[in-house]
Order: sequence, then C-alpha cells, then structure tokens
Amino acid sequence: MNLLGLLQELRRCGISLSREGDQLKLAAQPGALTPALREQLVQHKPALLQWLREQEETQDLPLPRCVPDPANLYQPFPLNDLQLGFYMADDPYMEFHVRPHYYNEMDVAGLDVTRYEQAWNKALLRHRGEIVVVTPDGQLQTVHELEPLRCQVIDLRERAHDSIAPALTEVRQQMMRAELPLDRWPWIDLRVSLWLEEGGQRARIHYNHNNFFSDGYGTIKLLREVDLYYREPATELPALSLSYRDAVVALDTLSKSPLGKVAQRYWEERLPLLPDPPSLPIRTGLNRRGRSRLQRREG
Repeated sequence: MNLLGLLQELRRCGISLSREGDQLKLAAQPGALTPALREQLVQHKPALLQWLREQEETQDLPLPRCVPDPANLYQPFPLNDLQLGFYMADDPYMEFHVRPHYYNEMDVAGLDVTRYEQAWNKALLRHRGEIVVVTPDGQLQTVHELEPLRCQVIDLRERAHDSIAPALTEVRQQMMRAELPLDRWPWIDLRVSLWLEEGGQRARIHYNHNNFFSDGYGTIKLLREVDLYYREPATELPALSLSYRDAVVALDTLSKSPLGKVAQRYWEERLPLLPDPPSLPIRTGLNRRGRSRLQRREG
C-alpha cells in the first residue's frame, strides 16, 4: 500500500490523523485501528509526517493569480498540454495522425451577409488577446495585427433548383476535410451559400476551424456573441483584460508553485491505484495508414 492508499483507507475507517512535533496523533473509534493498519502507520510514519507538514505549510497559501500582462502580450509562450498532444498527433509520421476540427452549418432566412461579417469581426476584435498562432519552433504567439475575417459568398441564386443540394454538399465536403493553418491567421474558414426558394432567399452559413485554438465551450460562446452582434449591432460588451497568454502563464506558475508540486505528487501516487485501461485487440501496422478521419453528426 502506498501513502495515498493508506490515507484513503484511514479515511474510509473514520480515522483522522494529525501530528505533534515528530509524533503522529490518531483519533479513531474503538476497533477501527486494526493491527494491519497499525503496521502500515509504523512503516509509513516518516512519509506521513512529511505529508502532514506539507498540508500545514500549504493550507493557507494563496493560489497564483492570473493577471493581465499587456507588456508581454506578443512574447512567445508554450502550448498547453492538450495543444501539445494535438500538435504531436498532427505529425504525418504518426501512424494515425489526426487534426481535430469543428465544422458547422446553419440555415438562415434573409441573412444580411455584410452585417454578419461585421458581427464576426466585432467579436474577434474583442477577443484579439486570445487569437494566437504556432511559431516555427513550436510555441504560441499572439497575432500582432488582426486581419479582418472575410466571409466568402457562394452565390447559387441563378442555379436550377435541382442543382442546389449537390452544390451545398460539395461545399460541405471541401470544408469538413480542409486542414486549416496553425502558423498564421485566419485559421477560421467562413462561407455563406445563397440560393432562392419559393419563400425567398435562403442562406447556409458554413463555419470551420481546427479545434487547436478554441475548445467546444469557447467556440459556442464565440458563436453566441457573433449572433448577438448580428441581431443587435449597437451592443457593446465589456472589454476583456486577460489574454490567452496570461492564462497559460498562470497555469505554468501554478504547476511550479508549492501547491502545484503537492498536487503533482498526489496524482503520481494515485496512478498505481487507478484501473488499468481496457484490454483491446490492437495490432500495429508497419505502414503509415494516412490521416484518420473522425466524423461526428448531431441533430
């Protein structure tokens, strides 16, 4: 039993632990402290005392704060852990190399394309501190001059009715497999298809980005903000003071802090207690099989 396993067992048995100097103090119900547990306590006494000292030393320590640092906004900074995994998985020499991305379509009646494009750029300007690219040496850097995002219009209004669906499918096939850049802006692909129906003009918004720079939650928030600016162009949301760099640097500072070191050791000690992965019938191939294709559909 390792130290974490012993602590979990003591908690399960309702035994609380403290220290006085170099002595362990226990509070337990009669019969809770079995001979086997007593033996474990003796064996792990130095580690338990050290653990209790760390709890005392760190319990009142404040968490490192995430603060704006505009002076260093354009200085390179590391990829976060998930981005590093994506970056490595994108290597064509990986057996199943894959790049995640997010493709979305939305049909709208009477869309004003110019107004929609303006809504996008208003939202992006507000989030300019979060728009970064990957540098040649594998770091991130905030984009210095934010080029406006342009919405490509695919005009199908003169097409025969039976040719509309194949044309829309063609746009989908082009965009859903497109590999957007990591090293330059824009890494968002925005297009609008226009066509006519009996009820008037219809529009389909095609939106694609690689999930490298924005997760699902952040993307949904951004799309809602774009929608708000489209519906109410005069809306002014509060300015954002924190940049993405500020957040990544704060997490790095946290990981190197005393609290971070305690947390790291906790998870390292817990690893042996976690269940093993499922035993799957896996056979690796000697030949590279090309990029994996993930397809998710939701209604």
